[in-house]
Amino acid sequence: MKKNCVIMSSWVPNPERIGRYINVLTEYYQDYDIFVGINPSTHDKEWVKALEATGLSLKWKITEPHIVIPQHASAVQTALQLYKESNVDYDVVHFIHTKGISYSDEVQSGRAFNDYYVTYSSRLKEAEEYLTNNPLYGGWAHYGMVQPQWFRAKEYDVNAPKGNEWMAQTYEKGTNTLHDYWDWGEFYKFEYTPLRTQWLTGFYTIKHDLLRNFIDNCTEDFLNKSVVDMGYDIYFFETQIAQVVCRQGYLRYIDELWANPNLVVTKGSKVDEDRMMGIWSTENNIDITKK
Repeated sequence: MKKNCVIMSSWVPNPERIGRYINVLTEYYQDYDIFVGINPSTHDKEWVKALEATGLSLKWKITEPHIVIPQHASAVQTALQLYKESNVDYDVVHFIHTKGISYSDEVQSGRAFNDYYVTYSSRLKEAEEYLTNNPLYGGWAHYGMVQPQWFRAKEYDVNAPKGNEWMAQTYEKGTNTLHDYWDWGEFYKFEYTPLRTQWLTGFYTIKHDLLRNFIDNCTEDFLNKSVVDMGYDIYFFETQIAQVVCRQGYLRYIDELWANPNLVVTKGSKVDEDRMMGIWSTENNIDITKK
């Protein structure tokens, strides 16, 4: 089995919380190559010193000023650049970030740290085994959301939430607007159409071959231009990274669907997710039972 790697985006405004993030790295990531993107802060030197003291196999880089935006998206770009330059062949790539480090409330910060950063780190092998045993799937995430009423008009009019006039209008116009929103065609000309997916919290796993193909062949803008300047928002790598998987013809796994009162899906339900997968596979002429 090949060695695997980690894309870690980080921002450290609070040096008192550095230790707990480092402890998780040393506990769970001893066997991985780690590429760390660092958004600049007044404490980034302390963060770098702590990283280097771990003795882990890691490379780090401070994000270039012209692409820095709040939160962690720009640091993901930096880590991906290091990954691209490594030119190493892995099986899968895990994405993590310093979730909760910037929260002013200690209780909220601790909850985010434990629920996402620690929980995902404890499930790395589970994600790897799932992708090994399920060749239909190109990616795995602990948490996610499916929004079928944003995906196809005819199939989901009946399920649209009340009061969603914008979506009702979009239905009348067809699905081009929805496709455009999820279309990464400006970066790379994929063979398949987008699948309306959110991998929430920014913790997920992607097969290396799929990520590598995209990173090696996408436009320079993807890694070298501000996410906001490209017309996206700070949640770019939470809401849209799954397109790297489905737009190359693979399914993406969500272990736990989040409940939302405005959505027809409920926590733990796979019904609408399965229906969306079926619609997407039919649209792209993919037989998901034989791939």
